[in-house]
This record gives sequence, structure tokens and C-alpha cells, in this order.
Amino acid sequence: MGVQMVTIAEISSSQNELASQSYYSDVYSPSASSIESYQTDPDLLIREYFLSSLEQRYKGRKNIIKYLQKPQYILAVLRYGARGKYRESYEGAINLLAETDNFSLLKTISLYSEKIYNFLGQQSQINIAENVLEILINAIACAYKINVNDRFDLLVNAIPKKNSRMIKASMIDALGLIADEMDLEIIKEEIKKFISDEDQYISDYAREALQDIE
Repeated sequence: MGVQMVTIAEISSSQNELASQSYYSDVYSPSASSIESYQTDPDLLIREYFLSSLEQRYKGRKNIIKYLQKPQYILAVLRYGARGKYRESYEGAINLLAETDNFSLLKTISLYSEKIYNFLGQQSQINIAENVLEILINAIACAYKINVNDRFDLLVNAIPKKNSRMIKASMIDALGLIADEMDLEIIKEEIKKFISDEDQYISDYAREALQDIE
């Protein structure tokens, strides 16, 4: 399947002013009108998700993810999560994206993530760039509906290597999260690569991670 392209405009577009009416409750028993609203403007549903309580998020995310089947919607989730304007938005973004079963969609975003990171960095938003990448890394690791070998491949081969303590530590954590689902030796070999990192913190972090999974 070909990779769908997303534009820089979709990365940096401002959030739309949305109607004040709440559509969130319709996720549980959607009407025809609410389904049409979600399909024509899934950003509306994404915003409602982040505005909702933690309990509502937990109950609704399995259904919400079904509407988010295009790269721009995943970018919107990453944007909401990275900006941290809503309560526990970082965790909320990871938990929502972890419900996807669309490997092709995650692959598209992963392959495009370096452009996203670089673009945000050029806009003096390096903190947001790192948050976006960290959320994506964790979401991939937690995407339990996707084969673990495919998740491992995305983490190792699709996510860009960045000289960032946050990103490196997130990658080590992600590898640790999937360690009990696949060949442990493969995970160990990947984590060992971080031991030689020039950042002593990352080197020590990798050693501790190895001890935790052995």
C-alpha cells in the first residue's frame, strides 16, 4: 500500500473554532447526524476527546479511533497531545493512538515524522517537536492491535534518530515495553546500542533498562 502524503500546512494549521455543542456522548450511541459530523470534521471529535474527563476518554477511545483513518487526523491528535493545553493531554494522545489497528497509517506518520520534527524545530518549537515524536514512539509501542514485529520495525527503522535525550530515553522505554512480546535478545541488542552514547545519562539509562528486562 502506498504512503499517503501529508502537507506542512496540516502540521501547523491552527485549531478550528468549533461549535460549543457537545458531541462526545454520541460516541456511545451515534446518531446519523453525529456520524456525519465526525466524518466531515473528525477534528471536532478529537477536540471533544481532549476536553472530556479521563473516564470518558477511557470509555470512548476504542470507538473514536475508528473515525481517525487519515494522516491529518493522527497529526491532529499528536498536536493536541504535544501542546499540553488539556488535562493529561500527553497520556491522552498516547492512549488514543494505541487503539489503532491501522499499521499503514502509523507507518505513514512514522516515515513523515522527521519532516514534522524538523519543521517544528525551524519554527522555534523544538519542545513541541520532541513531544510529538515522544508521543508517537510510545503510541507505537503500546499499539497492541498491531503485530509486535511491525511495531519494532517502525521504532527501529522508521522513527528518525535524533540527538535528543528525551527521544533516546523514550526509544529505550518503548523497546522495554515490547520486550515481553518478542525475542528478548533482539530487544537487548537494540538497547545495547545506546550504551555507547556520548550522553552518560542515556548510557546509564540503557544499562538500567537491560537489567530490568533480564
